[in-house]
Amino acid sequence: MHRTSSQLRSLQNNDSVAIIGGGPAGSFFAIHLLREARRLNRHKDVVIVEKRSAIDLGANGVQCRGCSFCAGVISPRLNEALEEHGLVVPNEIIQGHFDYVWIQGQWKNFRLRVPKDMRMYSVFRGSLPSRRSGNPAGFDAFLLSAAIKEGARILYGIVQAIAYTASGMPCLTVKTLSGERVLLEAGFVTIATGINSHCGLDYRDDSLIASVQRLNPAFVPGKS
Repeated sequence: MHRTSSQLRSLQNNDSVAIIGGGPAGSFFAIHLLREARRLNRHKDVVIVEKRSAIDLGANGVQCRGCSFCAGVISPRLNEALEEHGLVVPNEIIQGHFDYVWIQGQWKNFRLRVPKDMRMYSVFRGSLPSRRSGNPAGFDAFLLSAAIKEGARILYGIVQAIAYTASGMPCLTVKTLSGERVLLEAGFVTIATGINSHCGLDYRDDSLIASVQRLNPAFVPGKS
């Protein structure tokens, strides 16, 4: 997001970019942005704000605690995109492969075969279930670790609000895991929090959503 003006401002060299949410969407964005910046010989300081605390896995990267309770299914097209970007999903976080997809209808069900030259599979998401051998990282941590390897920094905490500064830059108010409040100013902010984080809750109780609606009264949160 950026302040609307008559003169659009492009990201400059050494500009900072803040990403709210370290899930697949936020990590994908960071990976793509940093690779494009490198291709254009530009430097970007990319900071991912993630609310879940981390488990240090050493050379294997990081793992966010807890479980997202999401069904992690990698479609054939997504798998092709991952492979095109050199992101090979490790076997230890793959639950199983699919040969068919069923479409449930009111009066008839249809079975579609996954093409033999394509892959479709399910993956573990968070750090659960703990019964997994060695409790390896899940799909989210795999992508977050890839973003870190590309050069992204992680700030663990909760974004409480977003507002524009006098200079016209968006600024995040982040409450870190230690309880400290940090102001994070950036040249560009992307919100990748997902909609499941508020499933069944009232959005009016969310200070970040409220601050976004103050900036853009037409903004309507996604529904789940």
